[in-house]
Amino acid sequence: MIHEVDEALRALLTGSGLEASGVEVVFDAPTREWAARRNAPTVCVFLYHIQEDATRRGSGAGEVH
Repeated sequence: MIHEVDEALRALLTGSGLEASGVEVVFDAPTREWAARRNAPTVCVFLYHIQEDATRRGSGAGEVH
């Protein structure tokens, strides 16, 4: 499922004109080695943290109108 999110974000960002301007979109974790390999403008969309919002979890019966 995360791969599908990556592809949706890539499509959204490249569709906004980033691809035409020569900006690269990557999903790699930014490290010193990673930064040293970058020789063009880059947008890094790295997922740092994901956590469930337990307050939005529903339980029990709900009414449907």
